Amino acid sequence: MENYRILLSGPTISQNEILIKSLSAYASVIENKNYNLIESQIENFNIDLLVLEISAHEQFEIELINRIKTHFPNIKIIIINGKKDQRFLAKAIASGANDVYRQPCNVPLLVEKVHAFLFLQDKLKV
Repeated sequence: MENYRILLSGPTISQNEILIKSLSAYASVIENKNYNLIESQIENFNIDLLVLEISAHEQFEIELINRIKTHFPNIKIIIINGKKDQRFLAKAIASGANDVYRQPCNVPLLVEKVHAFLFLQDKLKV
């Protein structure tokens, strides 16, 4: 598996040292608390997978997912969400998110999912 790049974006997910250390076994990990920098970081660092922590601004985040998938259609997006709003989760998936996890997230399960996405991406290149 080649060296992939993962962007962890959100106020708490980007500070989760256990998650960062676990993901570092599979990829280069970039942390970001500022949602306004996500698109430039995806482009500048050639990000393969975005783990996006959702806050309370539903429409902003749906628009962000739409923009990301429009400009970077091959990127995988995993949403980390504390909300229980099923409509929002459905919108996020419809907008291009590949998976959704509730907070607090199960770190080993999330790492396993990231590894599976990267492994599948590797297989599709062959």
